[in-house]
Amino acid sequence: MKIEIEIDIESIVRDEIRKYIRENIVITNKKGIPVQLDLFDSVKEKQEEVEDKDTAIFIGEYGPDKWQRRNALKIAWHEAEMKKGDFLTAEEKGEIEASLEMEDETQQKAKEEAKKKALYKAKEEEILSEVIEEEKEEETSVPKADNLNFVSSLFS
Repeated sequence: MKIEIEIDIESIVRDEIRKYIRENIVITNKKGIPVQLDLFDSVKEKQEEVEDKDTAIFIGEYGPDKWQRRNALKIAWHEAEMKKGDFLTAEEKGEIEASLEMEDETQQKAKEEAKKKALYKAKEEEILSEVIEEEKEEETSVPKADNLNFVSSLFS
């Protein structure tokens, strides 16, 4: 007779390491007063709270699956499913994906236009500064008449 037992050694070791760190690590603030942080328990409690709820709603970028991040498309799909109250069809998912792509394209176009405007503005400022410098050079190169009364007295 043979008995097979599956044991998740990794999770057991991970939990023991967390327990050891929690018990033996000492963190102090600037004044030297020890601060107790229980980061691992807070995450565990948060996961337990979510598991306790039958209908948990996730709006943010972290989904219920192993606390992995979700991209904008998955968030949009989820919001649409919540509004509809049912799963989305492939056509509906495609429409949402297309609308997100269009939004991304408009954002990219707006960024490019803003860059062009900034470039044109910088070139305009450069050209204006060059024109002002040329005008200053012309003013210095034109001789000035010191005594105009003398000239007018010649003609009277």
